[in-house]
Amino acid sequence: MRFRFLLGLLALTVSSCTAATPIPFSIIAGTWHAEGVDLSISPDGVISYRKERVGSRVHLEQSRATNLTTDGFDTDHLGVSMHFTINELPHDVGGGVQKMTVDGQELTREELTVRR
Repeated sequence: MRFRFLLGLLALTVSSCTAATPIPFSIIAGTWHAEGVDLSISPDGVISYRKERVGSRVHLEQSRATNLTTDGFDTDHLGVSMHFTINELPHDVGGGVQKMTVDGQELTREELTVRR
């Protein structure tokens, strides 16, 4: 009996170490670009997404994202469900440039300009 308890505790510990961690949308908020890809994420989780490749096109406007974790997020808009995998969270690469990798595509954050 004690062995089963310890085995269950070990399984719970291992699974909790590998589970994705929920994060706020403000961490990934911004406008991100790569060749053929535009992704805009508001701090409250509204996304706009455009991806164009030869022979295919995906376009979402003002879609509500849900279930944001360190692994990714989901969206469902007008019956179209998508999962976006975050391969690498936003990080500085120098010179004030930030990168994030989503669905295997490295994206660059658009610079913020302050109007006076």
